[in-house]
This record gives sequence, C-alpha cells and structure tokens, in this order.
Amino acid sequence: MSSSPTPRATPESQPEAVTIVHTSDVHIGTGHRTEHDDEWPERAIADLARMAELGREHGASAMVVVGDFFDNNRVREPLVEATGEALGRAGMPVVILPGNHDPYMPESVYVKHAHHFPDNVHVIQREEGELIALPEVGVQVWGQAHADYYDFNPVEHTPAWQDGGDRPLWRIALAHGYYVKSEYETKMSYQIHPHDLLALEAHYVGLGHLELYESVGPEGTTAYYSGAPDRSGGATIVDLTPSGVSVRHVLSGVPPAAEQHHDGGPGFFGPGVRRD
Repeated sequence: MSSSPTPRATPESQPEAVTIVHTSDVHIGTGHRTEHDDEWPERAIADLARMAELGREHGASAMVVVGDFFDNNRVREPLVEATGEALGRAGMPVVILPGNHDPYMPESVYVKHAHHFPDNVHVIQREEGELIALPEVGVQVWGQAHADYYDFNPVEHTPAWQDGGDRPLWRIALAHGYYVKSEYETKMSYQIHPHDLLALEAHYVGLGHLELYESVGPEGTTAYYSGAPDRSGGATIVDLTPSGVSVRHVLSGVPPAAEQHHDGGPGFFGPGVRRD
C-alpha cells in the first residue's frame, strides 16, 4: 500500500471518501477456459466477475477498466452478451476505456453490440478525450480512447475537469499505454511521459497495457498499472479520502495464469508484461 498527494488536485479539497476498483487488460475473447470459470464461457469473463466482486467486498462504488477489455474487435456476439450480463451484475457504475486491442471505431464491439451493454456501463468514445461524471458516486473519469490501430499519445490532451457544484468530484484519469521510465520504453508505442501524468492534475491515474501491478510516475502523482486479472491474480483497490489516496492490490484467490499466449506466441515483452 502507498499514499501520496496530487498537485493542484489535493485530497484535502474533497469532503467525502470514495473507493474504486481498477482493472485492465481483461482480454475477453481469447477462448481460454479454466476450472475456475463457474458459469461463464471463458476465463476472462469469470475474471471480470471476480474483479467486480473484489470491488464490492472492499466497498468500491465504481469500477474502471483501462484498455483491452476485449482481446479484439471480432469477439463473437454470444461472448459480448455474457460480458454484458457480468457487467450488469457488478452492482456499480463501470467506465471502460478502449485500448489498442479494442479501439472504439464503427466496426468495434462497442458499436456493433452496444445493445448488450447495460445502463451502468459507460464507454469512453473519443480519441481527443472524454469526461464521464458520476455525481452519484462522487467521481469524474477522463480518458482518451484508442480509436484505431495506429500509435497515438494516450494523454495528449488536458482534461476539462468539472470542479463546480455542491459536491466536489474526485478526478480519475485513465490511460492505456507505456510509461516511459528508461531508454527502453522510448522504442514503444503509446508512450506516457512523466510530464504527461503531472499535466493531468488528477487525484488518481489508472493505467493499462502492462499486465503486472506497478506504481509509476514522478513525485506528486499517484499512478498505477492495475495488473491484468489473469496475470496479477487480482484487482487494484483505490481509496480516495481527504487524508490522502491509498492504493493496494488484492487477490481474488484464483491463481494467475502460469503463462499467457497471444497470436501463437508468449506474451512477454521486456519489463512488465503486455500483449501487443
């Protein structure tokens, strides 16, 4: 667990505590099945259900899914329908940021099968950034959706936070990309730099793309990769309180996959883990 304040968006300015559950890189549609999947048609959907359950157990009022919710935009409709059922059972609002595997575009799962997504689900649609306010929870969530299969800066634009009103809303920024902390990462696509995180002026930055739980960013930011459910074995719980923001990774009790394969090859790509 760790705790740190965020510049220009101080926890002290927020009168109410809120907890969210953060996950990413669920990769629904791979077809992987295990003995832990219960009634769900594949492990990824069962993982989604487990992450929501972990959130409820730890008092979460909302869930964020930061990229690569679906493994691709060709996922069959029956799987999307089962996904919608799992999302509907979450018992809280769910904000989904499309990633490089499932960009938001006319032929995407999010458009073709939109009727399977229940009312508690909010999909960020705009490449230039979109703010979703959840005043009933006390949070506002901003992110830039991947909108095609080309490289782009997932934190290029500045959020237009909603700071008026009687109830201040916690600022949650989402980004699906590669945090640059060494020369190695400068070779990667979807780069996120330290100054980008500072410019977001968020209380919490939820990241996706790397599949292991990790804290990143310069001093004065609270930014985490949640870890993919099947690689990290759990979800990230974020407690936003007037005394500070604390983050911890909690396990679901289902063991992580020993090895992940994607497109016929192992999913290991240097520091951290990602599925290209």
